[in-house]
Amino acid sequence: MDDEAVFEAFFTEAYPRVVAMLIHYHGFREPIAQEATAEAMTRLVPRWAKVEHPAA
Repeated sequence: MDDEAVFEAFFTEAYPRVVAMLIHYHGFREPIAQEATAEAMTRLVPRWAKVEHPAA
């Protein structure tokens, strides 16, 4: 699997979990949680090659 495919798999798995965490543990409203998660994932893309344990 290339880096892009690995990131896509990570994104697909992690995005809903991160959104749910922001809503349930931090009280974010859903649209804000989605926006914050999307922003975090966008910032992660250029650093993806350096990530050793994405599920951590």
